Parts: sequence; structure tokens; C-alpha cells
Amino acid sequence: MTESSKRIGSFGLIADVQYADDEDGWNFRKTSRRYYRHGLEVLRWATSDWMKEFDDDTLKGDPAAMSFAVDLGDVIDGKNEALGQSFQALDATKDVFHRFQQHVGPVHHCVGNHELYNFSKETYVKQLTNHTHSARVGPESLPPSEVKAPYYSFTMPTMPSFVFVVLDPYGHSVLGLPTDSPGYVAAEKLLAEQNPNENKNSPLGLPRNESLRFTAFNGGIDDEQFAWLEKTLESAAAQSQNLVVFTHVPIHPDTCLPGGVLLWNYLELQHLFRRHASTVRVVFSGHSHKNGYAEDHGVHYMVFHAALECPPSTDDTTNRAYASVDVFESALHVRGAGIIPTRTLTWTKG
Repeated sequence: MTESSKRIGSFGLIADVQYADDEDGWNFRKTSRRYYRHGLEVLRWATSDWMKEFDDDTLKGDPAAMSFAVDLGDVIDGKNEALGQSFQALDATKDVFHRFQQHVGPVHHCVGNHELYNFSKETYVKQLTNHTHSARVGPESLPPSEVKAPYYSFTMPTMPSFVFVVLDPYGHSVLGLPTDSPGYVAAEKLLAEQNPNENKNSPLGLPRNESLRFTAFNGGIDDEQFAWLEKTLESAAAQSQNLVVFTHVPIHPDTCLPGGVLLWNYLELQHLFRRHASTVRVVFSGHSHKNGYAEDHGVHYMVFHAALECPPSTDDTTNRAYASVDVFESALHVRGAGIIPTRTLTWTKG
């Protein structure tokens, strides 16, 4: 086996668990069934599978065993706030994550709109970003101890040629921010200009294209975060490292047609990633609740189906949605479970 074809690491991925201790329901348009309690069961299956992989590989002495996982956001549902169960629901998911963190390694979290229906951004950071820990890794593999916003980069010693980035797609948002903060004011102004509806969650009357993104459940990358991301990319490029991005809200319109669940300033991110296409390799997202994929200038964009919308059954091809991702020097191999497809995302080292 050549060095480029040898696995150097592995991690787990899951999106949109949206757990609530409540009866099954529907999405807003009544087109997709939602299984609030089953979402937590899917999360348990995912972490159990990842821990088993870790045990099996460790038993074989494989240094490329599973070492971390990423929750792509919306781990609890917004309805918990009305039910008065926000912290109880979050604690139920954190109990599952804690077992993985004790046994394998850290779980990194992407902030989603549903967390911000339940908590302020400040509380989110305290409850989830700061919950990312593991005695099995060093500080370079965790969020910075002084982190104030839920975006940062981390590395894993077993994968020195990779930098992993967690983004906050709600830097500009009317969710989770003080109403006098720059991020809230900018978001309120944008929505007033782009969405004529009184209910800013409604896309009614907006063109059936990327303009559908101008709703309150989406958000944008703020200027400070964008500047930080540019510097992170430049640093990775200078060291010939590969960069993998995790973010709740999709960044490429072809992954979430017709465009209703798209980052407000996706074009700026796309242009930035195109300029650094020899560094940015893969962008993973959730939020859409459906699988999606696009390739743009060699950068892979993959959106994960929601764990929330997997029907409870004995059919393991439909009752779950998560993946294990094998890391190679020039590829990520996504081993999908259930509804998540298996894909090999390759690139040419430049």
C-alpha cells in the first residue's frame, strides 16, 4: 500500500438529531415526517457504532482508529423551548456524547438554528462548545479554552496534514444574539431589505432560487469570522495542509435546491474557497434535512440527511443517518449508514 492510499485517521458525522421528548410531527409544509424521540436513538446508534469501530481498530493496533466526531447542528429541536424542556433535552444528548468522549475522543458541535431557538449564543457556547473535551487528546484537538463564539479550528496529531474548521453560520442572525449587537442589527437590516413578509421565517413571494435563503432560520458569516477564516486558510496553505470545514448551513446552492436553506453570504464563502481550492478539500453541512452534493473548483460540498427524519423501523437502510469518515492524504471516504450515501471525495495534491 502506498502512503497516499493508507488511512491516517477516522471520524464520525451526524446532522439534525433535533431531539425532543414529544410525539412525532411534521415539517412546516407537512411534507416530511419528524420523529423527535427516535432522533436520540439514532444518535445512540451512531456513537455505539463509532465506539465499536474504535475498539475493533485499537485491538488490531491500528493508529488510524476513530478519534473524534462532529455534530453538524440542531441536536435538539426548537419545540423544547415551548415545552420547557430545553436543558433536559440537551442533557439527554450530552449524556450520549459524554460516553463517546470518555471512550474515544472529542465531539465537536456546529451551532444550528434550533439550538438558538432554545438558548442564546452565549449559553450555547457554555453548554455545547465548552462541552467538547476528552482526556484522550491534547488542547490542539479541542476548542480554544477562551473561545467566545462557536467557530474555531483544531488538529489531530494522527492527521498532521489536516486542519479542521468549525464555522458559525449565525454570526449575522436574528437568533441567539442581543438585539443591539452588530450581528443582530446587520441581520435585521438584510431581512428587511430582502424579505417583504412580516414573518421573516416565510419565503412567501420570494423567487424560487437562491433568494429563498433570506429567511430568519438561516444566517451569515460575520466580518470578524470571515477575516479569521481567511487567515486560517492562508496558514494552512503555507504549511501545505488540507482543510475540512464543518458548518450547519449549506454553502453551495446545488446541495440544497432550490436554495431555501443556504448561507446568506454563501457567494463570499464560495469565492474564498475557490481562491484556496488547493487547500479547502471538503465542506460538510446539515440543515437541509436531505442528502446533497456538489463539487466546485475541486472543493467537495456534502450535505447530510437529518437523523430526525429517519422513520423508526427494523430497516437499517432507512431508520438511521450518520457516517464514519476515513481520512487519507488525498481523499475522504464517507461510509454512510442508513440514508447517508457512501462517497469517496478525492483531490489532487498541488
